[in-house]
Amino acid sequence: MNTKTLTHPKSRTKSERAEANRRLFAKQKTLAMNVIGSAGSGKTTLLERTIEEISEKVSIGVIEADAHNALDAQRLRKLHVPVAQVITHGLCHLEPEMVSDAMKDKDLQGKELLFLENVGGVICPPMIDLGESMKVAVLSIAEEDSGPMKYPELFKKSDVMVINKIDLLQWVSYDLDGMTTHALALNPALKIFQLSASMGHGLRDWSTWLLHEIRKRQEVVLA
Repeated sequence: MNTKTLTHPKSRTKSERAEANRRLFAKQKTLAMNVIGSAGSGKTTLLERTIEEISEKVSIGVIEADAHNALDAQRLRKLHVPVAQVITHGLCHLEPEMVSDAMKDKDLQGKELLFLENVGGVICPPMIDLGESMKVAVLSIAEEDSGPMKYPELFKKSDVMVINKIDLLQWVSYDLDGMTTHALALNPALKIFQLSASMGHGLRDWSTWLLHEIRKRQEVVLA
């Protein structure tokens, strides 16, 4: 697939474009997951392992956003799933127009699961509605445990929190209980997974839940 170079859309139509994306995903019964996290949190590794786990059971596509390069998209294409690369040219987040433009690629249409891997960062991306089904915050044990206090909007606006690199817990000073308590205080409905994408720990619970969410959408009869 060709790399897409997109300009910053006009802000006055952002909500309309996001709503159009939402309608498209609903029509196609696609679980569209806006994956948000800092560079190095393990977003791409999580996608790689998830694709390996469930790609034989459901159809998967990826919209991969990076500020300047296509390295992560190259990794994901090795798994033989359709990947649309969006280069934002320094913009710190995906925009709804970028998503709708990428969705013109017929290889992405009608997928049961669509990952929107956002640009690495936890401040700007949570604030932008892409029309996604869910926002997924990916954090890692290698980061500081004060995220809910420093970046509250990430936790308030996310539906799911994945705490990655759990295998490092014995080697670092990280208040896991305190962090999750603060996150749930901001958003009591937050669904939390603790896993290690690279080692595979906890991946089965995450994959089982994803499959359940996908099946729920397929059972919905749209008016």
